[in-house]
Amino acid sequence: MNDIHHVVLSHYHYDHFSDVGVLLFSRLVNTQLKKVNKPLSIYGPISEQMAKRVEEVPHATFTGYHEESQLKIGPFTLEFKRNMHPVEAYSIKITSGNKTIVYTSDTSYTEDLVNFASGADLLITECSLYEGMDGISSGHMTSKEAGILADKSEAKAVLLTHLPHYGDLNELVKSAKKEGNFNIRLAEVGMVVGV
Repeated sequence: MNDIHHVVLSHYHYDHFSDVGVLLFSRLVNTQLKKVNKPLSIYGPISEQMAKRVEEVPHATFTGYHEESQLKIGPFTLEFKRNMHPVEAYSIKITSGNKTIVYTSDTSYTEDLVNFASGADLLITECSLYEGMDGISSGHMTSKEAGILADKSEAKAVLLTHLPHYGDLNELVKSAKKEGNFNIRLAEVGMVVGV
């Protein structure tokens, strides 16, 4: 954990930020023990409440972003696109040199995502629902919609993530691949992907 100095949050639903409190406390303790000497930088949608929660912990900073923001973190440039989700949420594009990773986070499918993810070397797309389910009302994508995004954006590699906790997950990949991009697989615990 002491090697992590920057954390970018897509939105403030618990499944996407609840571990930040533990990470902040770990950084505080490990700084006091002189195991690390760099502050922990947290980035997320602009929020006075989140800024206060982060910055009340010594050795931590918060930087808010919005759709027009561009962040530079080391060799990485981050850009954002506002999603369709019940709370303010963003897709994140990370570029370094000529390589690009796009993470959709939680969102319903929109054509704007196609342009945002166009030509990505790696597209990490949410896939919360099986084909035929309603993603609009919950602010999530089905496997078919994730496949459409993968195909239309011409992403070179695609990981399906934010997967349902029921059913046969292999059906998600089959459904997504039917849309034309065959470089699709499921995200797995501990997975390492080269870009």
